Amino acid sequence: MALVEHRASRVPWCVLGLGVLLAGASWQGRAQSLRLTVHTGKSEFFEGEPVYVTFELANTGSDTVWVPMYGLAYGNLRATLTRDDASVVPHLGLHADFWPVAGWRGVPVPPGAALYETAVLQDGWGYSGPSAPNLYIAHLPVGRYQLRAQFNTQAQTGPNREGRLVLAEPVEVGVRPRAQGEEVEYQQVKQIRDMAWDRDRRQQYLRALVSWVEGKVRTDSTDPFLAFLLAEGIATANAVGQGPGRLERNQLVALRLDVARVQRSLPAGAHAIQSGYGMDPDLMPHRSPELMNSLAGAAATMFEGRRRTPSPP
Repeated sequence: MALVEHRASRVPWCVLGLGVLLAGASWQGRAQSLRLTVHTGKSEFFEGEPVYVTFELANTGSDTVWVPMYGLAYGNLRATLTRDDASVVPHLGLHADFWPVAGWRGVPVPPGAALYETAVLQDGWGYSGPSAPNLYIAHLPVGRYQLRAQFNTQAQTGPNREGRLVLAEPVEVGVRPRAQGEEVEYQQVKQIRDMAWDRDRRQQYLRALVSWVEGKVRTDSTDPFLAFLLAEGIATANAVGQGPGRLERNQLVALRLDVARVQRSLPAGAHAIQSGYGMDPDLMPHRSPELMNSLAGAAATMFEGRRRTPSPP
């Protein structure tokens, strides 16, 4: 009798298993359309120059794909930096937890759309050195590096519990010694950043930073330090209790947009956009049309859509 009941119970479980299998296969088919790309803008940087990176997750298929929260801090997007001797560069990253309510499907990536995450390598990878910790969190010495990235499509709910890895093509990055003009500018920026950690000069930090950025935007909006100072530099001001007021915030938004327009094809331009939406989303105007067909414009489109869409519960 027990044997008969056991055999009979297999029918609904087989049907259910087939349904889950088909759902999983359908999801995995859609996930195959995801493409991960690492943008660095160029392959050579001088020592102490911010190395901007944009991680782009694009849906090249014809169906919407739902993915977990996208970002280095969430753990699904991972990057590894190695030296030319194959040694792994230490990673000092932030971690964020996200606990969705039951039934949350994930972040939708419609056909032709993409998700973007920007970072400065020295604020996540590197060693102790002359530019750390005041200028950056870590220092990247002269040498050759290879950056690899992967995204795990593992969802926290649903049939895609095992997920799959989306791998980006590795990117080569070189760091060379500074030239004389680069040395002068590096020292200027480092002196400003040092103010934030000096209690006697801390109150001068924000004013000095904004003044330097304004001067550079007028004379050379392509300067590599601009997006970094308008992002990490202002984050430091907030952290040490010297954050900008309302008038200064409007000023900073305008500066970020200027930098994004001039450096729109570079990860630095996308970084300026990300910092604007991250720090002052209520002040950021809809600027995507002015940045058409550029990396910064694509990032602005994503952040603008996120601003109009309520955050997941």
